[in-house]
Amino acid sequence: MSKINKILLAILVLIIIVIGFFYFVKMQKPTVSVLPVASLVSEKLSGKYYTADLSYPQSSATQYPEVYAFATSTVQDFLSQAENISDSDVQIMGLGGDRIYNLTVTTRVATSSQTVTYIVSAYTFTGGAHGNTAVATFTYDKSDKLVTLDDVFSAPYLDKIAKLARTYFYNILGDYKNPEMIDLGTTATSTNFSDWYLTDQNITFIFGQYQVGPYVIGMPEFSIAKTALSDILSEKFK
Repeated sequence: MSKINKILLAILVLIIIVIGFFYFVKMQKPTVSVLPVASLVSEKLSGKYYTADLSYPQSSATQYPEVYAFATSTVQDFLSQAENISDSDVQIMGLGGDRIYNLTVTTRVATSSQTVTYIVSAYTFTGGAHGNTAVATFTYDKSDKLVTLDDVFSAPYLDKIAKLARTYFYNILGDYKNPEMIDLGTTATSTNFSDWYLTDQNITFIFGQYQVGPYVIGMPEFSIAKTALSDILSEKFK
């Protein structure tokens, strides 16, 4: 075999090795499922003494019905008050100018390879020193089926999560630490841990206003690495 042929053969072998290596690496990478995310509906409503600025997931009574029910009831409850404000009410409540009833609904999205979570926040101002915000989370799988914490975990989980959350807030709230509020807000009940979302690394719980501390701390979030919960997570969500 000539020297040139030997060089060409060596180059061919090298090419085959490189191609084989990249194919092997590609085959080792896990397949990540990308779930579709619902489009957001944007609406602006206004009346004599109110405004509403809404952004929530496209939904209906048959698709994402839980989101639909929350968005619909939130808007209807607000309008039932706002559209019935009289001129005398305005005087009593000190409304007028920029100080009018307001509803602002916003949505952010969190995803994992198995789920999509819609985190819907509703800020309402109806007088007083400040408005109030409520949050609701809705997690769906690739079949658009609502996922619950009972689906995510395969063993009793609230006691463990509650203890971790309580320790977390005792450690991070500093001057705003109120043991009574923290203890009550992290009691192991489904209501206290009803708002949450998943990523591939963590599960995060959202706590409401005044749940674990004063208004000034807002709506704090507490994330736990899935690896720290491997003993109680269902196999599908590890």
